[in-house]
Amino acid sequence: MPHLDCFDPRFLDTLRGKDNNEIWDYICISGQLPYPNMWAIDYPGVVNRVVYWQLWQQRIQGFLYWATTYWQKNVWEDPLSYPGGNGDGSLLYWGKEGPVNSIRYELVRDGTEDYDMLARLSDLAKTTKDAALRRAAERLLDLSDATPEFTKFPSDPQVLEARRLAVAEMVERLTRAAR
Repeated sequence: MPHLDCFDPRFLDTLRGKDNNEIWDYICISGQLPYPNMWAIDYPGVVNRVVYWQLWQQRIQGFLYWATTYWQKNVWEDPLSYPGGNGDGSLLYWGKEGPVNSIRYELVRDGTEDYDMLARLSDLAKTTKDAALRRAAERLLDLSDATPEFTKFPSDPQVLEARRLAVAEMVERLTRAAR
């Protein structure tokens, strides 16, 4: 379980080994710009979401985050809940009627849904008998244009949104073709 900012994707297959072991990722306060993360309260939202695109791209199956409710002080008033990580450990806030989602928490949800949709498209592409649809799906699944490296990804969230829409449409097309 290497930190996103500490491992080299060229070695992932070595880590997987002949048994295709699962690889998980971990992001802590060391993962600051230019690396994306999902905890930083003062980074653009795309930084919180693109993490999951990169996990899927690198065939990383799991993700660990240490805390979503680290409330050692009033995070409504001081978001530096953990030293060195503005927002780290507090993706959720307390409210009178229970936990309150942060925008970052919503972006994490979007990112995990993106990951699932990419995985669904990959599965459908492998089983389709329509060669043209398979090639179109494979082009969508090649994320090298959207996130060529862990430190290079779009600053415009519309890039991910447009790709997400195209992926969703292709999932629908392949699902209909499978009937």
